[in-house]
Amino acid sequence: MPDTLIQPETLASQPAPAKRCAKKRSAMPKFSNPTELVERILQAIKPTLGDEGEMESMPVSAKALASVVGDYTVADAVYAISLLKVAIRTTDGEAWELEGGGRCSRSDALCSALFILEDFASTARSSGPSCVSARAYLLETAAEDATLGEQHAAARSMLQDTANLRSGDFWGETFAGCTEPAGCPWWLMKAAERRDGSVDGDELRSLFEEFRNKS
Repeated sequence: MPDTLIQPETLASQPAPAKRCAKKRSAMPKFSNPTELVERILQAIKPTLGDEGEMESMPVSAKALASVVGDYTVADAVYAISLLKVAIRTTDGEAWELEGGGRCSRSDALCSALFILEDFASTARSSGPSCVSARAYLLETAAEDATLGEQHAAARSMLQDTANLRSGDFWGETFAGCTEPAGCPWWLMKAAERRDGSVDGDELRSLFEEFRNKS
């Protein structure tokens, strides 16, 4: 009877089987310090601004910011808002040359990013109690100094937050999270409707197609 045992030297000569890994969802870049986050936000939004540093399209600028803050929850956004306010107040006034020939100050660009994050934090569905608490803080501080342009939207969202706290069921929306059947971020569609009175759903879906594929 032939020896059917595989010899040790034979096993050693065979390559080890490749390990199968589950497909990982690509993550947003992580930052080692607040200054780095501010700089990445500036670099992301700069190409979307007009000749004089104005924000020409909120959806386009939001899509650019999504490369940096795409996985942010409402609570994350409220924390970032506080950081951007400090950055605006302490900016050195440096100006950039824009593609159209105009100039944009750092504070102009930071204000555009702040505007978008405030829209998100005021409109998006909470991911948990920490988001509810953060939005309540945002609304409270806005009432004190009238700095939040979306106070009414935030107040309406707080009504939904109350229901979520009672049920324990949270939507869990993120900045770049695409929802069905909208096929784009729900908060951005609602914010664009408030700003412009109407919204091009096909344009929004096209803008956020790469994020939809990762959802």
